[in-house]
Amino acid sequence: MLVGKPKGAIKELKWDIEGNGFKQVNTEQLQGELKIALTAKDDLEKDATAKIKAETSEGQKAEITINIRIPKKLKKEKFEGIIDMGDGNPISTDMFQFSKGEHGLLGFIQLTLSPTNVSFKKIKIIERDGGLMWEGKNSKPPKTKPELANEHKTCNLAGSVGNKNHFYDMVGDNRLIEEIIGTIKNSKYNPQKFWLVCKLYVHRGHGGEGSEAEDTILLSTTNQKYHIEAIDESTTNTIVEKFNIKFERNSNDG
Repeated sequence: MLVGKPKGAIKELKWDIEGNGFKQVNTEQLQGELKIALTAKDDLEKDATAKIKAETSEGQKAEITINIRIPKKLKKEKFEGIIDMGDGNPISTDMFQFSKGEHGLLGFIQLTLSPTNVSFKKIKIIERDGGLMWEGKNSKPPKTKPELANEHKTCNLAGSVGNKNHFYDMVGDNRLIEEIIGTIKNSKYNPQKFWLVCKLYVHRGHGGEGSEAEDTILLSTTNQKYHIEAIDESTTNTIVEKFNIKFERNSNDG
């Protein structure tokens, strides 16, 4: 802001912040600082603008307007490869494999926060449970719950956005094949179909159940759909779909 301008006595340099996009600071404590650091509010729910003004002891003035952007959209795509969150611990999706004869699947979805010309790295994202559903749950009389349908267990965990505004979601089902086939054999449902309602929020805390007050922007509501079928006495076929991205595996696949 003051590059190329007489700065006068640095200790008398004054700053003023206008707008509501940054966390509140005592501008008197900034007096005499040649550089200042400001932090955007972590509870913003819409774009904001702030104006930063500086005035030297010689009466020279400068100002700059800062546009503070919030994440608005999610790009979703199936992902295979190296997941690098910038924390020095990259992992490969190849690490998560099932042997032939085992039930289940695991799939990875790469999500990208937009606008991509703004870095949202280290912003926290959390998934909240919106309920377990199945066809006929709300009919009269309601249909009974499929026996393999479990409540959402992997929600309420806050994770950070990484490089290029990427973060990742893992979906799947990894129960023992004996449990799956035995349950279906004693059930009237084959295949077993159900879904979890999932809500993704920007989060300003450390996550965990009971931290919902620290959720800010609702990014997406989607269904995580399950289709689990016993093909015969020793074979299952599993389909999991989320964000309209489908993963499928037969237990005879290696």
